[in-house]
Amino acid sequence: MMKRDPAIKYHRDLFRPDQLKADDIDRLSAALVPPGCHLLEVGCATGYASEHFTKELGCTVLGIEYDEPQAEMARSRGLTVIAGSIEDRATLAQIQEHVDTRGAFDCIYASSVIEHLADGAGFLTHMKPFLKPTGRLIVTAPNIAHHTIRRRLLLGRFDYVEYGIMDRTHLHFYTIPSFLRLFDECGFCVLSYDIDAIDFPVSPWHRLQDVLSAIPGIGPSLRRRYRRLFANLIGYQVVVCAVPRSG
Repeated sequence: MMKRDPAIKYHRDLFRPDQLKADDIDRLSAALVPPGCHLLEVGCATGYASEHFTKELGCTVLGIEYDEPQAEMARSRGLTVIAGSIEDRATLAQIQEHVDTRGAFDCIYASSVIEHLADGAGFLTHMKPFLKPTGRLIVTAPNIAHHTIRRRLLLGRFDYVEYGIMDRTHLHFYTIPSFLRLFDECGFCVLSYDIDAIDFPVSPWHRLQDVLSAIPGIGPSLRRRYRRLFANLIGYQVVVCAVPRSG
């Protein structure tokens, strides 16, 4: 087991997305990574996801991590990692050097990153030249319009916490529509998006989408429609898969 600094937020000794719940954001986003691809993971933390993509999917991975101790932990897994901020010119220059020698990326993966950046639009724009014309950009973000946050705002509360949507290190907040619009404004076409739903409880053990799913015959269809129609209300996090827009 890897020794972990208690100050490190994002770490797993072993990343097993198949063992997470079906709509967990990490499972949804990891499932979008093509096997065997040339991958850039932005914000690779201690390297648990990159290690999974390398060993289980056969990907060739370059990681970017702002925090040097986490970058060193990722390197101890045998990963190639650049330590630096994705918003720094020096880091972008090192990525460009990699692209110049190894070719553009098939996929760029950034989970729980964009909300921490000073310029989310700038990040998406800078990533575009690093992708192949058909390359995928996979990005996750929390949804500030989730029903739990709306209730708090109705009560006049806007309190920061250590984890979650109101994490005190988040610099920008997105709703699902505004997040999708950001990709369009930055020259990407959204192929798909999905949500990590934290739904309304109808009992201590069941949520509304579980009740809908249990309706004989039409349950699964009702659940899909409900999740799509009310995504901006029940989606705790969203994952977007996009490709560069041509022309």
